[in-house]
Amino acid sequence: MRWYEVSRKHLVVLAILGILVMILSVLGCQSYKAPTYKSPEATGEETTEPSADEGAQEVNIDVSDVSSEEEPVPEEVPAQPAVTKTPTIKPAATVKATTKTAEPAPVTETTESAADFKKAPYKPVNEENLPTLTVTEGQLARVNLKTSDPDGDKLTYEFTAPLNQEGEWQTRAGDAGVYYPEITVSDGKATVKKQIKLIVEPKNNKPVLGKIADITVNEGDTVSLSPKATDADGDKLTYTYSGWMTSNTKQVGYNEQGDHTVTVSVSDGISIVSQDVKVTVIDVNRPPTVEVEF
Repeated sequence: MRWYEVSRKHLVVLAILGILVMILSVLGCQSYKAPTYKSPEATGEETTEPSADEGAQEVNIDVSDVSSEEEPVPEEVPAQPAVTKTPTIKPAATVKATTKTAEPAPVTETTESAADFKKAPYKPVNEENLPTLTVTEGQLARVNLKTSDPDGDKLTYEFTAPLNQEGEWQTRAGDAGVYYPEITVSDGKATVKKQIKLIVEPKNNKPVLGKIADITVNEGDTVSLSPKATDADGDKLTYTYSGWMTSNTKQVGYNEQGDHTVTVSVSDGISIVSQDVKVTVIDVNRPPTVEVEF
């Protein structure tokens, strides 16, 4: 076999191999499929929602990165048909933004009980000759009515705040003040209105004033009072004096012999407690005076 015959056979083999490479390349490109992205909704997968807020919203931001690089052609292989590679598309990143919705303020429902009173509009009050009822916080205020009808008609009664329809009010701590409830009596044809004054005093432990003994002094002496009081609430106490003395000390003058009454009062700012003290002044004989004139 001559050398040129060997070379011709080699060329045929190389040509056949080249054709096979081309055929395989074409088949490989045709069977290639670009990857596709399916959203969680399309695949049926569950999406994760924020657990803290129900009003979460989703914002999709496309950050896809497209690449299209061509494969190099081997030098030994003849030029092949151009193959276009489908770009690889990365799935868009999903950013979830949570929008918080302000919750409405809770609404407190109030249910009127049978004992709730009927409120009345404000009216100017003339306190002159008003019947007055005074209670202390925590006590039950009750209005007793004496009514009659000359025709013998059935009477109905109506009370305004703070009395209920039974004419009562169970006071509590913090109710201290002055109130002016109105009472309406009707026989079905005519009505009569009556207003009262209701005073609710604050609940308080009154001061305890120690017993002050009676005092006996001579004319010309000084009377001194030293009252002592205690208060269970620890309130600051103030002493006042009235009657024969207006302070806790007094210089007794002559011609003031006899019995005198001094009222000692102590106050805690809410309640006042008083006590009368008897002061007896003894007459003192004064020696005569002599003046010589020329």
